[in-house]
Amino acid sequence: MNEHPEVSVIMNCLNGSKYLREAIESVYAQTYNNWEIIFWDNASTDNSSQIARSYDSKLRYFRGETTVPVGEARNLALQKAQGQYAAFLDCDDLWFPSKLEKQVPLFEKDQKVGVVYSNCDIIDEKGRIIIKNIMDGQFFEGNAFASIFRNMIIPAWPTVTMRKSFIESVGGFVSYSQADDLDILLKIAYIATFAAAKETLASYRIHSNQLSKQYYRLLPEVISIYDYWANRADFNHPNKLQYINSNLSKQYKLSAESAFNLLDNAKEVRGYLYNSLKFSFTVKMFVLWCLSWLGLKNARKTIKVIKASFFHKR
Repeated sequence: MNEHPEVSVIMNCLNGSKYLREAIESVYAQTYNNWEIIFWDNASTDNSSQIARSYDSKLRYFRGETTVPVGEARNLALQKAQGQYAAFLDCDDLWFPSKLEKQVPLFEKDQKVGVVYSNCDIIDEKGRIIIKNIMDGQFFEGNAFASIFRNMIIPAWPTVTMRKSFIESVGGFVSYSQADDLDILLKIAYIATFAAAKETLASYRIHSNQLSKQYYRLLPEVISIYDYWANRADFNHPNKLQYINSNLSKQYKLSAESAFNLLDNAKEVRGYLYNSLKFSFTVKMFVLWCLSWLGLKNARKTIKVIKASFFHKR
């Protein structure tokens, strides 16, 4: 193992064995060699441990006694990291071989750069590309805070590498289960600049075990992030409340719609719909709220019939 690895690759794992070997191999395939993997096993019960331990000493394996939120697990992994930079790779995503080679020099050009990211493909469970080049040429660089805060759009997580000193200066990761990436990138963007390697250097995998479409589970964490910026004394952006309210409205709508489609408890679903309507009235949310009184199965069937009839007429 390198005595002084420049990049610590943070891999947090909870029962991620299905794609794990492929993810690790994409690190070992890097054309930039000065790295270590900090593998934090979040008390997995599958064979992730055996897979991770099968590699050489460039992969340093650690295991937690209990499962903790991913934000806390990332902090635990970072405590073991020796590198100047921290790159993040979840166990179902992949890097292209030149990922670190293209990103590390962008840090060395400018000491104010806190985050380097790149373009990314979205792939399915079999590795087939669903969406190519998700940034679509729209990279934000330099002072990126306003761009992120306005739309709450962040780089795809497997593309991100950070200067570790900036992670430490903002207090590390908050103990969130899903919104840890949004929180840390906003905080670093507030004190540092961003740079982009403007090519595709990673693949983000979407599969059946993910929770990304369960927006209602993300909602409390997103509200907590908005509260942080709304109440931060030294943050006085002129459009602060406008941006926060606009994004909260979107998040309430996404949460209500995903709850309607995925949950079976009608009372709980109506709660999400009601909160969305209370925050910002839309006809769509009102119709879903009315239909929910039919029972969720009947409501979903009704929507399918309406959609089928609409497209048939067209």
